[in-house]
Amino acid sequence: MTPEGWSLECANKLRFEAKKILGSDQDSTRLRRHIERFASDVASKGHYASWHFTEGEEMRRYLCIAAGLGLSLTCQVLGQDDVFLQPLLDEDKPVKKAVENKHPHMLIVLYRDLNMSLFSTTDETSKPKEVINNVIQCELKKLNRFLEKSGVDERMDTEFQMTKEKNGNGEGIYLQGIAKLGLVSIYHAIVKRGRAPDVDHAVEQLAGYNMLHLAALYGQLNMVEYLLLNKANVMAEGKNGFTAAHLAALRGNRECMRYLHAHMKTQGHSEDARTHAGLTAMQLADGYKAFVSAYSKILLPEKERLAVLSGPYVTKKTKILLQRKGLHLGITSEQSFRNTVKSMMFREHSRDVVDEMENLLKVVCQEDPRFCGEMVIPNPDGTLPSIVPEDSFKVYWQVNTEACARVSPEHSDEEQCSLTLSLGGEFRDCCFRDEFHKAIGKSLSSYTFTSKYMWLTYPCVTKANIGTSVYLVWYDSGNVRLVRVLLIPVLKAAYPKENRNEDVSKLLDRYLKSDFSVHIANEGGDKWSYVLAQMEHEILAQITEEQRSIFVGCKLLTNLLYSCWWFPKQHSRRHGRAWGNYVAGIMALPQSLLSSLFFDELSRTTPEDWSHSKHSRDKASPVILSVIEYLQELRDCDRNGNETVHRPD
Repeated sequence: MTPEGWSLECANKLRFEAKKILGSDQDSTRLRRHIERFASDVASKGHYASWHFTEGEEMRRYLCIAAGLGLSLTCQVLGQDDVFLQPLLDEDKPVKKAVENKHPHMLIVLYRDLNMSLFSTTDETSKPKEVINNVIQCELKKLNRFLEKSGVDERMDTEFQMTKEKNGNGEGIYLQGIAKLGLVSIYHAIVKRGRAPDVDHAVEQLAGYNMLHLAALYGQLNMVEYLLLNKANVMAEGKNGFTAAHLAALRGNRECMRYLHAHMKTQGHSEDARTHAGLTAMQLADGYKAFVSAYSKILLPEKERLAVLSGPYVTKKTKILLQRKGLHLGITSEQSFRNTVKSMMFREHSRDVVDEMENLLKVVCQEDPRFCGEMVIPNPDGTLPSIVPEDSFKVYWQVNTEACARVSPEHSDEEQCSLTLSLGGEFRDCCFRDEFHKAIGKSLSSYTFTSKYMWLTYPCVTKANIGTSVYLVWYDSGNVRLVRVLLIPVLKAAYPKENRNEDVSKLLDRYLKSDFSVHIANEGGDKWSYVLAQMEHEILAQITEEQRSIFVGCKLLTNLLYSCWWFPKQHSRRHGRAWGNYVAGIMALPQSLLSSLFFDELSRTTPEDWSHSKHSRDKASPVILSVIEYLQELRDCDRNGNETVHRPD
């Protein structure tokens, strides 16, 4: 169907539903007029049609009317506005209205499209079992995928019991998954069977979060609604004084924050409740807004999302995304590309995060003396400018253990940079990486951050391939920054002689001949890999400005495809509407692989090969060619009109 045909069909359906609103009361009359007016706008403006209400209470009354009449499209339209639709304790319930008036199809609309709890009313006998069973089966699949990704051996069966498998360690984690994913139907079944803990019980110990906290953090309004209707304490605090409203604000879930504030008011609480650091939920929400604004250059603008996300293939999506973002940034030629890169570069000031992690690692040494060591500090001149504020950091901790000095690593025949090493002494019969992960978790359970404006946030700590990731919130100069820090324990080693070759440039050769120290990191068991962070920074500190510009330019291209790890993918439609940005979900070239390609180019070229005058098709390196081809594709697309491209205003 063409866009014009879709608009006409949608407008006709809205007019049909408006005629079914026969009530003469004020709310029914206003709703009918709003729908008729919106139908006319849809017919004339298509997907550019919009409406806006300022009163959330008015919208919730309209939703009850539409649900009671079975007006599915009207309910979906009401859900487009930036207000919460979940009912408060003393308000009518849309789910109840749909059930009472025998409109079972409305339950799917309310659950799927408006993220509402199907159990906001205690009367379940009249709810269609087929709908409820389908919802439960869908939720069980989501929960078991969560448990699998969390490394838990247990699974939940159709009787809502955890099946104990070998090495099962999932006690309590399934409640985190239920809250994070908003699996109300499963939780309701567990509550009915009397197997749920107290509703205010902390399910995540490091941050002290209960289920309401986690549901609010991830914007799961259906779970928040269910928990509050079942007497959850809206003012319950986790560590550092965070209530559910503060946590909703931390990740930009504005609708959820407002819903919680409305509940707080009904119970006589002020919405200006403060954390231990003296911050209100609104301050945190404003800080998140500033955070998103800093990433707006690489996030997907709202007006472009349909063109990109509806692409049939990843390659098509990638092409459209680069075209649209490139033109929005004013990139139409090689020189404009250079100017854009230069204008976007800035120096990241992340010393506070690094210092905090160094202090944490010193505490780890006290918790587990086997990991006594020191920070690996790369050459600061080798740190390249950033395009956007960094949301992921790597911190290397050199463990000073004598165990590695007595064992020579064996290099793998299959993977050139992999090796086998079995540590003795205190690390005999245990995994170096896993023991470090345990020590981090134990230390964080009693750790007090030195910075007043830095806190742990869920999932707090996770095991990574060569270390442990720690998740932080950092309130920095009015910005809420969500930060992921990968702590990597390493052992000092020598660069492998078998990796040296005659084609290495003088830039690299100087470090290889001087036996420059490198490190090795554990990947689990006796498998290790090389970490060359110090050497890379030493090299980057001495590259030319032209080489630096090209590398940062390539980083910009990968950043344009990058989906920020903290921007929600679940319920991203409503979250995106609040902030005008979306994630594309396109797999970008990892920064580590881009760095490898860049260093490979350095090893086979001279600085003269990178000069601007030599950027021709017959002489340019593959890195430069990729940039030129991208720019050429932009120009050809814009000139030929093969794609619909919107130029920036």
